[in-house]
Amino acid sequence: MSRGGAARGATQDPYTQAFSAKVTYTIAANGRVVDLQVEEIEGVLEQSRVERIIQAGARRVRFLPLKINGVRHRITQIESQFMLP
Repeated sequence: MSRGGAARGATQDPYTQAFSAKVTYTIAANGRVVDLQVEEIEGVLEQSRVERIIQAGARRVRFLPLKINGVRHRITQIESQFMLP
């Protein structure tokens, strides 16, 4: 086996590693996730790696805006449990 093949096999894809994390965030008036905080991480991955995975996903998510009387509002202090089995 070549050296490159061994190195590739040794590095595991972080998306195959189980973890869970509590996240808090805000949905801005335009439907984007902002003020994302990752807390209470459980699993074998380093905290910085879990944060990067969750932040990458949050950049892709859009919510419909909350409209009250035609005015868009932000939703704050949302808490969720993020799990990758």
